[in-house]
Amino acid sequence: MTVAAPSKARPRLSFILPIFRSELNIPPLLAALDAFAHEHAGEFELECVFVIDGSPDDARGVLLALLPQYDAFISQVHDLSRNFGAPFAVRCGLERATGDYFAPVAADLQEPFESIHEMFLQVCNDTADVCFGQRVGREDPWLSKQFSRVYWALYRRLVARELPSGGADLFVCNQRVRAALLQLREKNGFLIGQMLWMGFRRTFVPYVRKKREAGRSSWSFRKRVAYLMDSLFLFSDLPIKLLLSLGIFGLLISAVLGVSLTINGIFGNVSVPGYVATVTTVSFFGGLNSLGLGIIGEYLWRTYQNTQQRPLSIVREQHRFHYPEDPPER
Repeated sequence: MTVAAPSKARPRLSFILPIFRSELNIPPLLAALDAFAHEHAGEFELECVFVIDGSPDDARGVLLALLPQYDAFISQVHDLSRNFGAPFAVRCGLERATGDYFAPVAADLQEPFESIHEMFLQVCNDTADVCFGQRVGREDPWLSKQFSRVYWALYRRLVARELPSGGADLFVCNQRVRAALLQLREKNGFLIGQMLWMGFRRTFVPYVRKKREAGRSSWSFRKRVAYLMDSLFLFSDLPIKLLLSLGIFGLLISAVLGVSLTINGIFGNVSVPGYVATVTTVSFFGGLNSLGLGIIGEYLWRTYQNTQQRPLSIVREQHRFHYPEDPPER
């Protein structure tokens, strides 16, 4: 369904672009942003907020050298003091963006800008407070596709049933949603989970994730596991329920084993008294105890992190390009 262009004269749309190992992507990214800004110049003013998340390459130098050449959009560059992680780079950009509408965008050009434009139209026309991009396909390697399919299927079943199949990493929101999101200060941030938890009026726009044109993805297996852990421990009590279920199951097995060994002992079928019961019980409950301590420790560590009140990111330096004046506080 096509949505009519917004009637409001020149709202400002802020793209939040976390930058990490993206040096090769920056020239085509800026060219694509320039073309997008020119194409929709009559509908909105485009602001691009680049957040360099401790990138080890020369992404900062390339950005600062090329951005003065592009005046179709206004832009900011915030260089973080170290790598804090993509969710916190996005939060940093959201805090400093000056737009009316906000969209975190990956720097690898895998999310089509026209799908973001359609999402912007839905929010700008007050159809929704937040519009998510629903992935219906992806031009990624086979293994990455399978991991993503399994992950989002598990997440829908175990954590958030309202999440669409295929997952959602992309969204456009208004100022109300942005303000509410920035009030959530969890140390382990999972933005999509936080957005779904907050509620608000929401819609979904299907899109196909494109193939990466340059460079290598920094989305490593370790980061995928951390992403899964964040989503589970922040928005679900499933680990605790699983531990409780294992404990109940262990008690039942122990009871059955105890009855069985007692009967066999009466009839003299156990040659070494207490051996089977001792080994089985110690092994089973030793493993169960370790699992329980690990799960409880994970929750305690996350609780401790949130009590420290440390900043979620630290900006080392910042630059602005093509603003008519210093951006106002909004």
